[in-house]
Amino acid sequence: MASRPSIHDELGAFGITDLHVAAYEHDTKGVGELLEKCADPNKQDMSLVTPLHAACQQPNSCDVVRTLLRHRADVLERDSIGHTPLHWAAFACETDTVKLLLSV
Repeated sequence: MASRPSIHDELGAFGITDLHVAAYEHDTKGVGELLEKCADPNKQDMSLVTPLHAACQQPNSCDVVRTLLRHRADVLERDSIGHTPLHWAAFACETDTVKLLLSV
């Protein structure tokens, strides 16, 4: 029997999941709660962006990124233009996040 996808993995009106929103909003608690409810940390939006890509674009993203990595977010996933989360962290000048991503 196929497992039913989590309601948290459905793409909303803007083509992103609840987990993407929490990652964009730097909501570490919300990210953790959604992941505990089985939200997929590797679910891609319409631009192939994962919640990890979303988090890495934000300032002071280490806590959210660390939470996503603990739940097996894929650091090598590429978005629609070929960028990995590491690229986005570098573009955002997030040195601590870059170091964290390079350590996994």
